[in-house]
Formats: sequence, C-alpha cells, structure tokens
Amino acid sequence: MYLTDSLTNEVTAEVMEEVAEKISFSQFSLPALRDFGIKFLIALVVYYIGHRLIIFTRKLFVKAASKTNADVSVTHFFGSVMYVILHVLLIFIIAGQMGFDTSTFIAILASSTITIGLALRDSLAHFAGGILILFTHPFKVGDYIICSAGEGTVKAIGIVYTTIVTLDNCSITIPNGTLASDNVKNCTAFPFRRVDLFVSIGYDEDIKNAKEVLYTVYHDNPNISKEHDINIFVSELGDSTIVLGGQGYVENRNYLKTRWELTEGIKHAFDEAEITIPFSQLDLHVKPE
Repeated sequence: MYLTDSLTNEVTAEVMEEVAEKISFSQFSLPALRDFGIKFLIALVVYYIGHRLIIFTRKLFVKAASKTNADVSVTHFFGSVMYVILHVLLIFIIAGQMGFDTSTFIAILASSTITIGLALRDSLAHFAGGILILFTHPFKVGDYIICSAGEGTVKAIGIVYTTIVTLDNCSITIPNGTLASDNVKNCTAFPFRRVDLFVSIGYDEDIKNAKEVLYTVYHDNPNISKEHDINIFVSELGDSTIVLGGQGYVENRNYLKTRWELTEGIKHAFDEAEITIPFSQLDLHVKPE
C-alpha cells in the first residue's frame, strides 16, 4: 500500500508541476484566465467525484470478494492496485480535458516508476515475494510454520512482511522475500499431524513386551486418532540400547498437549512394567598389575 500510495502522490505532484509550468499569467488575457479558471474548477469537481467513486468501487470490490473463498490479503492487495490505477487514469483524463499533453505525463510516470524501483529495490523484492506467497498459498493465516527465521503460528500475511507468533507469545516479522526463497515447513497443512516419539530400552529387556506397553500408551490417549494406524517399531540397535519408535496421528490443535502427555505416559507405563530406560554411563575396568 505504501508503494502504491507513493506512486500516486508522485504522479500527482508531477502533474501539478506541469500545470504550473504551463501557466504564464502574463500571456493570458482576462477571458482566457476566466476560461482556465472554469476548467480548473470543473477539474476539481471531476476529481472529487471520481475520487469518491473510486473509493466506493474499491469497497464494493472488497465486499464482493469477501463473499467468495478468496484470501483476505489477496483481496485487499487487488483493491489497492485497482485504487491506484483508477486514480492515475482519472488524473490523465482530467489533464487531457484541460489541454495538456498526456504523453508528457506518461513519460513522467515511467521515470517515476524507475526512480521508485531503484530506491526501493529491496522492498520490491519483498513485495514480489508477498505476491508469490499470496498466489501460491504455501501457508495461510493460522498455520504453524517452521523456517530459518523461527517457528510459530502465522498471524498476518502482508504484501511486504509476514508476522508469526511463537509458542512463548513473541512476534516475529519476516520479510516476504526471505520466506519466498526459504524452505518453509507447514506443520498444519493437513488436518492431522503425526506424533513421533522414541524411547530406549536395554538389550536385556523383552522387546515384544516393551512394544505392547508403548502401543497401549498411544492407544489409550483420547487425542490419538483411531482412524489412523498406530505404528510401534524398532528404530535402531544402538551400542548399548535398543531404540523403540511410536507413531500416532492427532488433530493439529492437540499436537503439543498430546506429545507431552505421551512422553509422561511412557515413563509411567515403563516403570509399572519394570522396563528400564537406560541412561548414559561409563563402566571403568581397572586391570590389576
């Protein structure tokens, strides 16, 4: 919005300068000044009416788009683009009716665009990234994402920046250009998310019994989906431990809560079943001389 507003203001300023250069009161007769004054007043009235109509048109567009499945950010972006384009056209029309050469204004617009582009090239890169995000939809507001800048729930997707809220309730503002070129993991792209947990047991433990206990912990948790398979498996045969893995699916909103419950439940269940969870230790053997 800042880019589009600055472009409109730049064009308007250049038009006013052009008007000032065209006016030389010493060359005008009284009737000519009167005619110009009338045209100028008419131009002001036309601009005011056109400006109000443009605002009304943008509101109408946003209202109509809100009734569809269009993304809110995309809707407001196109509303802003339409707002600027219609204002530029309105200025061209008024300038043409007042007798000015519109080709001059087109050249001014082109040069202004180049100047703004050079001055704001970094912001334009983020602007382009914002458009890419809004159209490709790698994530949306409310999704939980992980990227190089951090992880959290998407609070807002702007044209230049995206804001996420972390688990400890901090806000991170990320340039869209960075997000568009980064590897972004969307943890809530699907309704269910898999909870993966790993636990170690000693080599002298009964693997079958340990797997049954681990399966029971997953199965008895009310948040674990019974529509998806629960997988219990031997993940690794380590140097001193056997690593068991568990997988179960849970709704996104219950992911962290369920993960914490399962972690605590595994410890209690293994204690009750007298299954030892080994801890790192060093055995020192002294060889007698």
